Amino acid sequence: PARVAGIWAGQFNGTQGQYFTTNNYGVSGQTTNGFHSALYAGGGLVDIRKLPAGAIAATDTLMLGIAQVQEALLISLGADMFGDLVYSHALTGEANPPLDKQLDIYDALTETLLVKALANLSVVKGGTNVGPGATDLSYGGSPAAWRKLAHTLRARIYMHTGEVRPTTAYAKAL
Repeated sequence: PARVAGIWAGQFNGTQGQYFTTNNYGVSGQTTNGFHSALYAGGGLVDIRKLPAGAIAATDTLMLGIAQVQEALLISLGADMFGDLVYSHALTGEANPPLDKQLDIYDALTETLLVKALANLSVVKGGTNVGPGATDLSYGGSPAAWRKLAHTLRARIYMHTGEVRPTTAYAKAL
């Protein structure tokens, strides 16, 4: 997505290979299908949703909190790019699942998922509650760093709703 936006903004050219059409504003369903399907397919929500089950089985709330932040980060990006998405019915095997409204997705992320993530990331390390440790390539397993990301993500989502909810969004983003 960043590359396509950069091409359209004139920051660089994509005149060779796969970006030739994009550079010439040739937009079709194929332009964003890869971005959209990546939200759900391998490496996306389908894999992120496997993490909580393992974390709960291992009674590792730190890992659970990290998984929740990762889900919020991914789905908020999807809602930012595409607006309405399949979220509450995602990965249920339901034929033609309904789309959730963008604001409903933002609410689910900020008021539920990230609140739970922050609580899980605040549990003291020890016993089986150890998180990913050094295998976490982003923050080295630091609960404090993941909490900062969760707070930043909540603020970002609230700021994205500022024009439609100015009386609450900006106050919550602080």
